[in-house]
Amino acid sequence: MHKFVDNITLSEVIGKHDASIMQSAIDELGAWSENNNMNVNIKKTKEIVLGPAAKLPQQTLVLNNKPIDRVHSFKLLGVCCYKRLTDLG
Repeated sequence: MHKFVDNITLSEVIGKHDASIMQSAIDELGAWSENNNMNVNIKKTKEIVLGPAAKLPQQTLVLNNKPIDRVHSFKLLGVCCYKRLTDLG
C-alpha cells in the first residue's frame, strides 16, 4: 500500500524579536510522516516568507536532509500569495 499527504500547510507568525520555529515543525512533520508510512513530496514542498521579513536573511529549511525551495509566490486554494504583500498579481 502507498499513502501520501496532499496539501498540508504549515504557517507561523514571527514577532519582531522572535526566532522561527518552522524547522522544528518540519522535523515533526517528517517524523510523523515516516512513522505513519507516508511520503512528503520534497519537489512540491515550498517555502515563502511574507512581509518585511522577506527582506531579511533566512535559514534554509530542510526536510529529510533535503533543502526546501524558497519561492516568491504560490497559490493556495486558488488564492495567489506574493512575498511582497502589496503585489496583487
